[in-house]
Amino acid sequence: MTRPIATPTAPRPATAALLLFFLVIVAGCAARETAPPPAQAPMQPVTWTLTRDAAAAYYFLLYMDELRQGNPEQAERALYTALEIDPSPSLHAEAADLQWRMGRPAKTREHLQKALKDSPGDRLLVMRLADSYLAERRIDDALTTLELWLKDNPGDPTAILRMADIQIETRRFAQAAQTLQTLPREARGPESRYLEAKAQAGLGNHRRSIEILSALSREYPDNILYLAELAYQYEITKDYPAAERTYIRILEFGEVGDEIWLRLIAINLKLNNVERALDMAREAPQSTEFLMEAARTFIAEGFPDEAEKLLSPLSDAPGSDPRVHFYLALLAFDGRGDAQKALEHLERIPPDGEMASRATSFKAHMLFLLKRFDEARELVATGKRDFPEVRDFWEIESWLHEEAGQYDEARLAIEEALTLWPDDTRLIYRLGVLQHLMGDDDAAIETMEQIIAIEPDNAEALNFVGYLLADMGRDLDRALVLIEEALEQKPDSGHILDSLAWVHYRRGDLAKAWDAILLAVEKTPEDPTIWEHYGDIARAKGRVESARRGYRKALEFGHKKPDEVRAKLDALKKEGR
Repeated sequence: MTRPIATPTAPRPATAALLLFFLVIVAGCAARETAPPPAQAPMQPVTWTLTRDAAAAYYFLLYMDELRQGNPEQAERALYTALEIDPSPSLHAEAADLQWRMGRPAKTREHLQKALKDSPGDRLLVMRLADSYLAERRIDDALTTLELWLKDNPGDPTAILRMADIQIETRRFAQAAQTLQTLPREARGPESRYLEAKAQAGLGNHRRSIEILSALSREYPDNILYLAELAYQYEITKDYPAAERTYIRILEFGEVGDEIWLRLIAINLKLNNVERALDMAREAPQSTEFLMEAARTFIAEGFPDEAEKLLSPLSDAPGSDPRVHFYLALLAFDGRGDAQKALEHLERIPPDGEMASRATSFKAHMLFLLKRFDEARELVATGKRDFPEVRDFWEIESWLHEEAGQYDEARLAIEEALTLWPDDTRLIYRLGVLQHLMGDDDAAIETMEQIIAIEPDNAEALNFVGYLLADMGRDLDRALVLIEEALEQKPDSGHILDSLAWVHYRRGDLAKAWDAILLAVEKTPEDPTIWEHYGDIARAKGRVESARRGYRKALEFGHKKPDEVRAKLDALKKEGR
């Protein structure tokens, strides 16, 4: 016999349709406990009872109504009441859906596992269980879920394709290729071929990937996904003309988003078709967001002037976007070293907007470079007060103290910053530089070693320690190893090449020292210290004219210790050279 369940005494108001449905159910399944009274007698209270099925249906309908009205918490309460009454697989599946929409993958999984106990052959539940693991980046658990399903259901196309897709997204390309091989021949279609193309590309078989994607694009000419992947593979293989043709085909579909335009711009810049790239940037939808991204592409490919051409018209418009002025300031400074022009753009950025903190620190930097030290100092104080989360202000403060010869104050500014950002390697590096300038090279080396412990591939710290060891004539073997490691990170750095030359010089290997210093002055032709080293190495090799040239260049480019360099020139004369 079905146990009756009392109707809630004061249910939350529901829609008229819900109540009507509820009354129909009640009429069909409830029993009246008293007989009809005589016509003259007063009306007696009536008690209604519900069967389990009716009560579960009532709370499920209440759940649906609360969900429709946008009340997820009330909906959850109603659904869980229904589950207490009827813990069926279908209600657990519904609860899993609700928890998924609420961003709770663990709770989702809990309900899916309960549903699967009664419905172990439900493929959809298994797929959703795998997705719940993926939401928490539990890749192995997701794949294991699918593997267990395939063990009982070998050859299931849906599970095989889902597994291959996950393996590709997690860069397990060899496994994905093997998984796709298990797909029954009759189930192989465009989706499996597309996944095979991606797996082959991940394995480095780009030619095979292009063959598959080309065939798919011919068979399904309206599928943008296949064309986009084909264009990307052409880019990877540096077949830029083919990539451009493919992207243009995609543009013919109409609204395809900014990314295709940006790819076309980048390709033409790689082909050195700068004017064509500019034309494309102007043909594309002219939103501020797109033009800033396009400008960034021009900058990344080494064309800052063209980037400025795109952004300058935006800066003249009333109420122009502050980000445009920030970009133009970056272009002025990074592209042309024009601190004054950069400052002019920064002055147009509101002091209370979202760009305020970055603009303020950038302005302080420009003021420092323009030797407007009092203004820079005032702006740094403002920045430290208004934007205490920006470490740049402490760093610029240390520059100002260093410029004034106040090394202790400069060091204190950095040490204060390090109490706020103790693992910031840029600040630690700055402290090491100051210790070196203050003549405490042992402390400087110890400080730089902290950076190497945090970031073993930090080229600047590796080079700094290696150079100091070489300059001090200590542990030259380790110095060489450190500098070579730094050079692996930055093979075109003139300063690291100079360190390499210097350690070879200190080790007495003048041939290698000379080769390295020639590369250093080629990469960094205006550094006075590098030219001094050039002179020292040339002198050691007996190249008198080269030595003289090196010392003169060191003076020309403003060596910080000109008297020492002149003494070396005088020594050449005294030696009769």
